[in-house]
Formats: sequence, structure tokens, C-alpha cells
Amino acid sequence: MAECRQLRFLHGPDSIVLLHQYPRLYQPDPIAMSNHDFDPDLPDLPAPKKIPFADALAALLDVDNPLPPRYLYRFSDLEPEEIRDLHKIWGQIPAWRRKALMEDLALLFGDDYLLSFEAICRIGLKDPEAAIRVLSLSGLLEYEVEDLIPVFLNLLVTDSQAEVRAAAASALGKYIYEGEIEELKPKSLRLIEERLLSVLKGSDTPLVRRRALESMGYSSRKELPTLIESAFNTQENEWMASALFAMGRTCDKRWQEHVVPMLNHVQPAIRMEAARAAGEIEIAAAGEQLIELLEDDNAEVRMAAAWSLSQIGGEDAQEALNLMFKSTDDPEEIEFIEAAIDNLIFNQSVQFYSIMDFDRDNDDEDFDDDDFDEFDDGDLEDYYENDEEDFDEDYED
Repeated sequence: MAECRQLRFLHGPDSIVLLHQYPRLYQPDPIAMSNHDFDPDLPDLPAPKKIPFADALAALLDVDNPLPPRYLYRFSDLEPEEIRDLHKIWGQIPAWRRKALMEDLALLFGDDYLLSFEAICRIGLKDPEAAIRVLSLSGLLEYEVEDLIPVFLNLLVTDSQAEVRAAAASALGKYIYEGEIEELKPKSLRLIEERLLSVLKGSDTPLVRRRALESMGYSSRKELPTLIESAFNTQENEWMASALFAMGRTCDKRWQEHVVPMLNHVQPAIRMEAARAAGEIEIAAAGEQLIELLEDDNAEVRMAAAWSLSQIGGEDAQEALNLMFKSTDDPEEIEFIEAAIDNLIFNQSVQFYSIMDFDRDNDDEDFDDDDFDEFDDGDLEDYYENDEEDFDEDYED
């Protein structure tokens, strides 16, 4: 089960984020900062190596002028002294620009995973703006930051804003997964689970409690199936969606009878989560319905169905994805379908080599060492000596 979860964690839909190709130019107008439209004709921006960090900070503080996009790269892999300098002036940067900076760094990281904005995300965790704390929590999911588990747990319980507490609950799911595959200390795993269960059963807002349930989806705790079932049976759309999300993370076939009927639900959010769960659980019986969802009116439903087909596999899945690829003109959808097809090929190769290993193991079992028991060491030496004599005779002839 742990290996199954690990494969899905690395290649699942959570790891595929559709992003614009270029970071947008900063505008000093806070309203304009909310617009994420890019010029597709912009050239590729090289990552500068020698921009003095003081220049990047000065440009960041100069709110009367746009920040040159190439300066964004300068906030990657900060040195300790640079972190201190950024921390000193962080509060002097207007809130709208701090938020815009974090948004653009997230977009940039999505396009280049060799960049690291861990340091600035750590600074953002203490930002007075809730939106920036949320962006920082999301940004830190890509890094090994176990030292921040206490910080995340504290934000989960004490932050004044529900969206931050919800983001903290979501961030903690990663550590439950790591605990399940024995990459996190059992003590830390238990602490996280207990805190999330307390929130889930408590009186916090539905959003925070639902995020706690979703993160607990990775857990093997005995009480989890009952909690998921209860959430699903509320018949409230948001709770049902979160329950389906958690079902997918369990990778447990027991949820098939809950998931499959929801593929036809009237609410797009529930269809999407059902489609996602069908792929995570690898419900082969859902293949035909998932293919039908490739023509759903909702783009997120289509993408979830496409990715799940890449997880489940089969000739029909490959044919359907190829047809979908040929029939769409949307660049983002094309990019996503390409990723799904790549994932399908990857999963098929894994299955192929797994079958080969299985056949090899069976061949080894058929091999009987007793067949050679009739030979002792001396007999084997005589055998090879006789073989050499026969060879010499043949050679002389």
C-alpha cells in the first residue's frame, strides 16, 4: 500500500499544475496586480546570475516602477545574509506587492523546479496578510521542512483567519503521507494525526475541518473510514467532495461503490473529485464513464478524468486521450493531456516490468536445486574435466 501511495503521490494530479509560461510584469496599481494575463509573444527570460541582491531589494521597494521580471530569479536560493536583508525590509514593501511577488514566484517555480524560494516562503509565514501566509504555506510544500511542523500545527490552531488554518491543515497532509511510508518519525506522525482529528471533530469552520479530513486521507488510522463515511453521508456537496478526495488518498478499493455513482453527479465539483478518486484507487470499472467525462462541460472535470484514465490504463484509455488531444485547441488543455499521456505510458511500463519480474520469480521457483544433489564436489570436477577432454578431442579432429 505504501508503494502504491508513493507512486501516486509523485505522479498524481496534485503534482500537475497548469501555469502561464511567463511571470507577469509588476504594476504599481494594486487592482492591476490581480490580473494574471501574460503576453504569449514574450521571449524566454534567462536566469541572471550576477544581479546584486541590493539592486533586487531596491527595485522591489520602488513601487512607482514595475519590477523587471528577471529580478524574480534573484530571490531563489538566498544566502543567509541575503535572507536577513530581505527580512529587514519585508515590512516596508506594500502588502499588494508582497502578495504579487509571492504569486509570481509560485508561477515561476511551476515553470522551473530547479529554483528554490523556500527562504522567502519562510519569511511569508509571519506576514500580517492572510493571503501571503496562505501562499507561503503552499510554496513550502515542495521542500523538506520538517522543522516547520510545529509552526504549521500552531497556524492550524491559532491563526485568526480560517483560510490560513485551512491551508495549514492541507500542508500537514504531506507529513501524514511521509509517516505512512516511514519517512517521518512515528511520534511526529501521531502528533499531526491527533491535532488534525481534534480539528476535524471540533467546532472550527467547515472549510478547516474539511481540509483536515482530506489530509487524514493518507492515514491508516482505524477511525478514518468511519469519518469519511460520515462526511459523505451528510449529502452536503462540499463535505461529499472532501470525502471523495480523502477516499482517493486511501487507495482503498472499499470506496468503489461510493465513487462510481458520483461520476454522474449534477455538481461539477463532485464529479471532479469522483473522477480523481477513481484514478487514485484504480477503479477499472469506471473506465467507460471516465471516457465520457472527457467531454464534460467543466474543464476541471475533463482534466481529472483524463488523469485518472492515465492511472487506470488500458487500450481504450490511450485511444480516448489521443482523440481528446487531437480535438482540443486550448493550450493549457493540450499541455495537460500531453502530461496525462506521458503518465499513461509511464504506468504501462511499470506494469510491464512488474509482470516481467513476476514471471522471472515464477521461473526461479520452477528451478529445483535438488536436480543437482546427485553431484558432489568431486563429481562436478569430473564432469568439467570430461567436458574439457571432449572439447580437446573435437579440436584435434
